[in-house]
Amino acid sequence: MLYSRNGRKDDLVVRGARVLDPAEGVDAVLDVRVDKGVIAQLGADVDANGHRIVEGQGLVLAPAFVDPHVHLRVPGGEDEETIASGTDAAAAGGYCAILAMPNTDPVVDSASVLGSLIEDAKAEATVPVGFLAAITRGQDGAELTEMAELAEAGAAGFTDDGRPVVAPGLMRRALQYHRIAGRPLALHCEEPTLSKGGQMHEGAVSAELGFSGYPSVAE
Repeated sequence: MLYSRNGRKDDLVVRGARVLDPAEGVDAVLDVRVDKGVIAQLGADVDANGHRIVEGQGLVLAPAFVDPHVHLRVPGGEDEETIASGTDAAAAGGYCAILAMPNTDPVVDSASVLGSLIEDAKAEATVPVGFLAAITRGQDGAELTEMAELAEAGAAGFTDDGRPVVAPGLMRRALQYHRIAGRPLALHCEEPTLSKGGQMHEGAVSAELGFSGYPSVAE
């Protein structure tokens, strides 16, 4: 579930870049021809076929990244980030898609909020954006969101971002319902009764300095 404005599907040839594709075992200086946005040919002295030429000498051409944890800050924090500015930054950094967290104001915990974001992304996003909806209403850990409705509205998955779902019974129901909704859960695994008040990693140094420790077992 990724949404962006309709981008150009370019015809172009990149000449003489170092092409890296670990999945395909490619690491060589090559030409790359793209037909209507799809890689059509890799090789030496590829026929330009009338395409736009991009000189790639001294540059590296590699598959783009996907960032699954992005804070676009909308709605409610447009003074810090917007869909347009966040996706512009992603594209400049070599990211072809991102997933946005739901800890906004209001929280993305209803189909109406999610639908508004999806429509904005279609108009503003430079690269495709997927929106994660909250597991619990308001990310308060008390009541599950309408996962099936949110999935139908376009949620890419569910997360309470930096807040753990503490109640075991609620977590169990979330695991049951996310399977019905057909979307993954991204969990913040933390037991706050163990981590509360932690100022540094728990160990010999925290004990020596007298600081409250954050034990590894809390996560």
